[in-house]
Amino acid sequence: ADQVDAVVWGWVRGFLTDPARLERGLRKYQADKDTESEPIRRRLAVIDDLLTDNRRQLGRLLDLYISGDFPKDVLTDRKTRLEMMIRALEDERAGLVAQLQAATLTDDQVQDILSFAAELAPGLEEAEEDLGARRALIEKLRMQVILTVEDGQRVVYGQCVTGKEKLGVLS
Repeated sequence: ADQVDAVVWGWVRGFLTDPARLERGLRKYQADKDTESEPIRRRLAVIDDLLTDNRRQLGRLLDLYISGDFPKDVLTDRKTRLEMMIRALEDERAGLVAQLQAATLTDDQVQDILSFAAELAPGLEEAEEDLGARRALIEKLRMQVILTVEDGQRVVYGQCVTGKEKLGVLS
């Protein structure tokens, strides 16, 4: 664990001492997530169209009820089915919006990370001893570390909002 921590912290330290590299990585991550999220946005557009259509049908159903041209039980059954469909679509939409928000790195979040890194950079030596500061930065960077064995050697891979990288081979 100490070896992995040292390798990962060295990687993180690399961005903190190079703000341009950090911003480039953040912007690339942003663009990648935007591309990956396109199917979700397309499904949201379909759901929005379906919601509009179902709500319009519900309105027309009310008009038919008011006109008295159809039996109430027929209209009530159709109303129930439309309301169930609308609820299901709204639930799906809410889930997709949450998924989209979780996958997105906003400009505000990018600025927050850059500001945090700028604040932390001058006191980097102290941060090395401050587990709380390191943990906060790792969380903001959405850091993931994978330790694997390749050709009999332990290899550390890191992934965060600045990209993916093979960080090193452990002895």
